[in-house]
Amino acid sequence: MKNGMEVKGLDDFFDNLRNMGDERAIREVEERALKRGARILSSEMQRNAPVSTYNKKHLRDSIVISEIKDDKDGKPHILVAPAKEFWYAKFLEFGTIKQPSQPFVEPSVHNKTKEILDNIAEIMKDVMRLK
Repeated sequence: MKNGMEVKGLDDFFDNLRNMGDERAIREVEERALKRGARILSSEMQRNAPVSTYNKKHLRDSIVISEIKDDKDGKPHILVAPAKEFWYAKFLEFGTIKQPSQPFVEPSVHNKTKEILDNIAEIMKDVMRLK
């Protein structure tokens, strides 16, 4: 997955659930897991985002969570990123020839991966108890 976080093994889990039945219920579980993970990551990105000294809207105030969409393979995904008006966030994340990087996305993903996975596991356990 380009510039994102991909969790391995979930496809098999959801394929097994699909074989057991209700496609709509599975979609609800996928969306619940995606939304919960996105909220966790969004909060961490806001906490880690650099803040300018100017009295204006800051990058940390612009972290948005997209609607859930299906990729070309029909798998749902969600994006957590700065709003389009903060197009220059990539320069802060990766730096430029004249400016050192001030990463906030990668450290956020790194810091919260376990918490996100734990939350997904909790949702999966809830689903398995109901089946």
